[in-house]
Amino acid sequence: MDDAAMVKTMIHEAAHVLLHEKPPGAFISRDRKEVEAESVAFVVAAAHGMPADGYSFPYVAAWAGDDPAKAISQTQARVSAAAKAILEASPALILSGGRVPGVDQALEAARSLRDGATRNAERMGVAPSAGMEMA
Repeated sequence: MDDAAMVKTMIHEAAHVLLHEKPPGAFISRDRKEVEAESVAFVVAAAHGMPADGYSFPYVAAWAGDDPAKAISQTQARVSAAAKAILEASPALILSGGRVPGVDQALEAARSLRDGATRNAERMGVAPSAGMEMA
């Protein structure tokens, strides 16, 4: 792992500590825990100018289930709060001005992933899986 990947992984694990060590987060599904932790890692990394989308988007998509847009919208408040807590504690320069990217950007990324998966499925002559529809 390169240094940036190690830092992003550390942020992911810190998010687990903030969000999942105690109730109510301790009782949510593993899928949702992974969506939340990786989403926090993406937001914090992006705020510091670290590209994480190449890893974070497929990771979140893999854990988000049949409806990634729904998974992202259901976790956005907890993700935003945890990302804000980490950003506020960070002594590093925050390139985004401390603004946490909104759900619209995450949904656009999910749509992009869906569209790419659909194109790949069509090229391979495979019907896209159910649940790939997104608002």
